Amino acid sequence: MKCQEQGCKGVIDPQISVNLQVSCHSTQAAYPCGSCGRLHWHDGQLVFNRQDQRAFFREGAIVHLDTDGAVIIK
Repeated sequence: MKCQEQGCKGVIDPQISVNLQVSCHSTQAAYPCGSCGRLHWHDGQLVFNRQDQRAFFREGAIVHLDTDGAVIIK
């Protein structure tokens, strides 16, 4: 599967997954791009948080970027 992040030509490896909390009691697997780290759901759709920030997997952690590309620190 190809990465859907604008400008990235990376590939998503379905063998690598990250569990994301999607509700109070459940998690769902997301899959990072091998190039940019952008997270995708199993159907290829991009992952966003509740504030509509883009989700990435970088250096073993989930980070969110705002529309300007600034990292959101929690």
